[in-house]
Amino acid sequence: MRLHFGIGALLIAACAAPVAFGDVDTTYDITFTGPGTLPASGSFTYDSTNPSFSDFTVTYEGYLYDLTAEANAPTFSGTLPCVGSGAAATFALLSGACAPPLFSPEWIGENDPSANYFEFFEQTTEEIPSEISITDSESPVGGTDSPSNGEFIISDVPEPTSLVFLLTALIPVVFVARKRMLGV
Repeated sequence: MRLHFGIGALLIAACAAPVAFGDVDTTYDITFTGPGTLPASGSFTYDSTNPSFSDFTVTYEGYLYDLTAEANAPTFSGTLPCVGSGAAATFALLSGACAPPLFSPEWIGENDPSANYFEFFEQTTEEIPSEISITDSESPVGGTDSPSNGEFIISDVPEPTSLVFLLTALIPVVFVARKRMLGV
């Protein structure tokens, strides 16, 4: 009986693990650092199986910037090794796949009476500059002419349903382990 229960617990854990740790449609939060006014929030959802972004927004000085379209089709200048193309290139930029010292990923935002924009970019530190960038400059004009910039990191946000599946799968494992410890 114990063997059947143990095998059942392992099967449940094995079935729940791919759901808990799947790499499709992962949501990420962006943490900003730097001098000046930092963005209030930033997040996006990325599908790594079919590289594409959805819901890519940043709130900066009261303006909501939608960077989804630009993230799926970033702007390139020069030649950039290791970033790929399209949404995969943007994800390489955001995740730091092309680590320093060759690249320096940054953000910059400005809200002033003539133009508002928010941009993520990565630029080579070599003599011949190359750059990948995603920019939203379609937000309403306004603000106080206060540009800020700095660095950023992204971190994935666990999905609530994945955590439920994982915890559900762990309950039988804990139960079996407890029984073994008590010698029952």
